[in-house]
Amino acid sequence: MEPSERMKKSVPLKRVRFLQVALRARALLFVCSAFGSA
Repeated sequence: MEPSERMKKSVPLKRVRFLQVALRARALLFVCSAFGSA
């Protein structure tokens, strides 16, 4: 496998990981705000 191929495959994984973390943080904020208003 060439280094370029490995790089191409590693970038989407990092993006997916970042998206998962962002979604989790947004969900936490939403839950906190929902409980706070309630």
